[in-house]
Amino acid sequence: MAGGCGFNVYISICVIFSLVGLSLSYIELNLENGKVCSTVRKREVSLGENENSAISLKELRYFDKWSGAFPFYCALTVTAPWGYGIIAVIQNLDFRQNETTSECIDYVQFQRQKRKLSFISWDSVQSPKYCGIVNSIHDADAFDGDDDDEDDHDSPKFQMAHNAFIDEKGRLDVIISVAGQRLLPSQKLDISIIFTAYKTCRSGDQAGLKECHKGSGICIWEGFFHDKNVNCPDDGCFDEGGCPVISPGGKRQSSGLGTKVTIGAVVLILGLLLLFMLCLFVCRRCQVLCWSGPPAPRPQRAGQQTSRVEMTAPSGNAGILDGHSPPSAPPLLPVTSATSPVHEDKDLPPPYESLFPTR
Repeated sequence: MAGGCGFNVYISICVIFSLVGLSLSYIELNLENGKVCSTVRKREVSLGENENSAISLKELRYFDKWSGAFPFYCALTVTAPWGYGIIAVIQNLDFRQNETTSECIDYVQFQRQKRKLSFISWDSVQSPKYCGIVNSIHDADAFDGDDDDEDDHDSPKFQMAHNAFIDEKGRLDVIISVAGQRLLPSQKLDISIIFTAYKTCRSGDQAGLKECHKGSGICIWEGFFHDKNVNCPDDGCFDEGGCPVISPGGKRQSSGLGTKVTIGAVVLILGLLLLFMLCLFVCRRCQVLCWSGPPAPRPQRAGQQTSRVEMTAPSGNAGILDGHSPPSAPPLLPVTSATSPVHEDKDLPPPYESLFPTR
């Protein structure tokens, strides 16, 4: 019985930790962290493999009340393990843009190093400056980079999403710039980017990796599929089964991604709560942890119990408890001359028999 209860507790704990591990697949970074953005020198963050092959970069409350007293500039380098490339996908961006000239006041820009001539020099390839409202919604002004350059024969041929950028060499530079201008009441700043390490897979899925879509030649960790974040650079969000769309009237219609995220979070919390209650029930039934109870008292011999009773009983009832009358002190007699003690050194009177002999 005890072994079965222990096994149930072990299974419950394993399930809880597995759910928590799934919810923490991404390495969370924020712009407020000095290890990410520094005014002293350029920072570098590294991607891992499999479940550690993605980083979520966002700001928490840094730009909520942007005073504009000074500009914000962050230069960051994201690296991937050997043999991996890097995909950068903007999940959400709301940066200021000049309404008249459409120039970016604040912007995000990606840059990769491209080999121009073998063993001679390197050329820098930059993405456009992203600003305004950018997300996974399809845009007519899709990314128009240099992926079709005739010198870059290793780039996969597919339609790049407007909010994505690829670095095949595994070393991607990121620039985040916010101008020193005070926010207007109607303006806000928001940014969220996911960086994912990928492998080029010519023959489809590999061990632990899954192709973004058939023929793309880009494989990411299979755990990133249908996780409410867009990791693939394709125009269509293939790893999430589609992107939000825009209705003809101009209103943005969500594909339910935000609702699914909320529902998933609620379901996860309820599931963890139910598992916690199950663990409490199992522990209580098996009498482990807090419900193990105090240790049973050890049996004592009769002689020890009797002596303990005699020691703790009041002195007036000691005789009653053992069946004998209580001892009493001898009465005190007054000391008089008649009862004074006789000393042996004094002469005693003759005995009665010598005075009156019997006839």
